[in-house]
Amino acid sequence: MTIIQRFVIVISLAVFFQAHTRATQFVYKGFHGGGGLKLSGSADILSSGLLQLTDFKTRVLGHAFHPYPLHFKNHTFSFSTTFVFSIDPEHPDLGGHGMAFVITPFPDLPGAFPGQFLGLLNSSTMGKAFNHLFAVEFDTVRNFQLEDIDDNHVGIDLNTLVSVASAQPEVCLKCGENIQAWIDVNDAGSNHKVDVFVAIAGSGKPSRPLLSAAIDLSAVILKGDMYVGFSAGTGLLSSKHRVMGWSFNTNGSAADLVLPPGKRGRQLVIIVPSVALAALFCGLVSVLVLRRRRLRDSEVEEWELELAPRRFTYSELEVATKGFKELLGSGGFGRVYRGVLSGGQEVAVKRVAHDSKQGLREFAAEISTIGRLRHRNLVKLHGYCRRQRKAELLLVYDYMPNGSLDRHLFFTGGGPGLSWERRLDILKGVAAALL
Repeated sequence: MTIIQRFVIVISLAVFFQAHTRATQFVYKGFHGGGGLKLSGSADILSSGLLQLTDFKTRVLGHAFHPYPLHFKNHTFSFSTTFVFSIDPEHPDLGGHGMAFVITPFPDLPGAFPGQFLGLLNSSTMGKAFNHLFAVEFDTVRNFQLEDIDDNHVGIDLNTLVSVASAQPEVCLKCGENIQAWIDVNDAGSNHKVDVFVAIAGSGKPSRPLLSAAIDLSAVILKGDMYVGFSAGTGLLSSKHRVMGWSFNTNGSAADLVLPPGKRGRQLVIIVPSVALAALFCGLVSVLVLRRRRLRDSEVEEWELELAPRRFTYSELEVATKGFKELLGSGGFGRVYRGVLSGGQEVAVKRVAHDSKQGLREFAAEISTIGRLRHRNLVKLHGYCRRQRKAELLLVYDYMPNGSLDRHLFFTGGGPGLSWERRLDILKGVAAALL
């Protein structure tokens, strides 16, 4: 071997070990200049230095990974990471869909779907050992097929989106707050543990973890190169999923992030001196407000006389749906919940998130048209509930056990989907109902 050949080998080894050394500890206090991140899908670096995984487009996904892979060796998978993120939905209180911190050998996550799959997997790869995927999800939509506990939860995922452990944080994930998460993985010896902490950014790391699970990652994480980063996806509804800063360390605790606090953290500084005055004011006007609300909700407008079906009270529908707990899906105007009326009839209750750009009368006129339709090819409208003070409508339909049509049109239910012949039959049936 010549001197030149030896020199080339030495330089190559130096570059190789330098790359892996850089990957064991890093801090992004903002992402100005891109930071060399591997971006794919809708992910982008904004001019403000924020990493945006998804915007307000529906059915999109975004990925962002640290450019250098982590090299796990000696059967050790311990690491510590912290990051600040926010989830800002297009429609208030309607998440769409969620994001995750992820470790994977495949930074492009081939074949991944958006929506409930969060850009991580698809229906055919769920639960497969070859995924070698570890993720901590921040989910804002409840999916019963994935055994989600609610629409505001944090979960630990191993090769599937059915979480091995999940919990509801005290913070609202979909309220646009700057939220900080800490993930500590200890895999030393026989002690296998994953701890997840969540708090409003700037309030400090909680003393107790939100999630703590005994998990051996040796069967999941490859003993080789793995990429760390973030993934997010939107569904029928959309949200902006953003990351403000990120710190990671495979040897010890991740470095602290000094970033602006969340909205709530800033507000606490100014609202505390005003609490007494606000409480007094609220006490003086509460009686007048309650009386006015009762009068408004009892008024019957012309469009309600046209609608014809039964008018339900809000309390009736709240009892029927057990507090709107069983989410069936999200549609163009809001969310749909399963319910059982007092007579035992199963129904689907749609909570219409009213658009302030459109008058309630104009919107209700469209609903009254549906109320007059009667055909076997159209779902029957049984009644409605109007909450004028919240500019909200609740519509009561027949319960369809096979789910909504869009699940079969867009393959979101995990099945084979509908053939083109079947789709044409559906169009003909709907057209016949509207003639």
